[in-house]
This record gives sequence, structure tokens and C-alpha cells, in this order.
Amino acid sequence: MQGLLGESIDRSTKLGVRWSVEIEVNGISVAAHQPDLVLPTASLGKVLLLITLAKEFAAGTVWREEPCEPDDDQRVGDSGLWQWLSVNSLSLNDLAVLIGAVSDNQATNVALSRVGIDRVQQTADELGLKSMALLDRIRDVRTQEHPVAPSVACAAEAAHLMYRLAVAEGLDVPVAAEVVHWLSLNTDLSMVASEFGADPLAHANAPVRLFNKTGTDLGIRADAGALVVRDGVVVSYAALAQWNSDGADHAPVVMHDMAAIGVVIQTLAQTQTRPHG
Repeated sequence: MQGLLGESIDRSTKLGVRWSVEIEVNGISVAAHQPDLVLPTASLGKVLLLITLAKEFAAGTVWREEPCEPDDDQRVGDSGLWQWLSVNSLSLNDLAVLIGAVSDNQATNVALSRVGIDRVQQTADELGLKSMALLDRIRDVRTQEHPVAPSVACAAEAAHLMYRLAVAEGLDVPVAAEVVHWLSLNTDLSMVASEFGADPLAHANAPVRLFNKTGTDLGIRADAGALVVRDGVVVSYAALAQWNSDGADHAPVVMHDMAAIGVVIQTLAQTQTRPHG
């Protein structure tokens, strides 16, 4: 399996793409490539914001139906739907749905301002995460005074976090279940998850449950998620890629390799779904 994973990313690695990849079955690593390498991950760190929101909702310290409106600094472009809607006020719960489903940047900024980035870092600390972090809000323009990326992670931590969400390890069951629900609404199945045969718009209740979070920016692709298969077996993964965005655009090759990693994961998942005996 280790060799097959190496073959999956061989072409892009030769082009100078840096990879951090981890695949686990029931929380145990079965294939990896530089799993401890910390890379920028664009929107992947929004998972930590969603966990924080779910914890605050459960504790009653934040009201899920609280109406929220963006201020001028929180209005940003790129991913998301809220910027195109006629409604200016949404509940915090609605913001979590938009973040999980379409990685909504405006919803992210408004929700992050409500709970605070320090609280999100506290969540990461409580989970024992050493490298995975949400560093900053989403910005249309990122200058030298800002963190170089909104979030960072290594594949080992990101993949294992997805396993922990699936089985509620270190998290209250209702909290983990709510985050998994939000992530199972994700419509971006363009990377690793492109090989799983799931309907991008309706896979939350599929027999093999898939939930994931992606991140995209110039020179960055990231996908972390999990498949919950037969008898509750969890195949979790993270595939993080970075390359020099000032040179050739390696995105097509990286996306091809992401799909190849998906084939490895799908093969693993299928071996877990075969009937016993």
C-alpha cells in the first residue's frame, strides 16, 4: 500500500509539489507520505471553527439561532453563497451549514468574529493538535502583516481528526455528530473524494457515509475526510499539496494525483464492505 501511494503522487512530486498524505483505517495509519510535514491548507482549518461552534452550541454559551450580519471587513469574495443572497441576516446555525456545504468565506468571517480566533485555538489545544490551526480570517488581499495562509496542518493530524470526529473520540457525541453532519453536506468532491462515486449534492445519507473538508488557493490543494463503511469501520484520510504558485500551474497534475489517492482509499473501503465468510 505504501508503494501504491508513492506511485499516486510520483508525477507531481517530480514537478516540485510538496505532499503530506495520511490514510488510516480505524485510526491506524496504513499508508503515508511525509505525514508530519506542515503545509498551508487554505480553508481546511475551518473544521476547527465548526468544532468550536458545535461545542458552544452544546454548552449553551452561544445561541444557534442568533441573527448575524456581516460588516464591511467580513464581506469577502471567492467561495460561498451568502455574498449572492438577498438576505443580509442569517443565524449562526445557518452559517455553520454554509461553511460545511460550500466553505462560505463570508459566513466563516462572521462566525469567527462571534466566537473569536482565540477560542478556536483553544479547541485545537483541547484536541491535542500541535500543527493544525486556523490562523486568520479569510481575506481578499493577504499582505505581509497577515499570516501567509488562513490555516496550516500536517496530514497525520488532519486525517486522525477526521477519524476522531467519526467515532467521537475526545469529543462529546452530539458535538462530533453535528460537525460530521455539516461536513457531510460538502459539495466539493473534486479532489480525493472524486473517486468515491458520491453525489456531490446529496450524499449525507448514503449507505457509505462520506464527510470531508477541502481547501483551495494558489499553489494549494487540501482534502481531508472519512468514509464510514461496513460495521462502522472508518477509513480516514488527508492529502495536502503545495507548490510554487509563481511558476507553472501544477493544479491539473495535482488534481489527477488527488484522484489517484482516492482510488487507493476507495480500494481500502471496498475491502471493508465485503460480506464476511
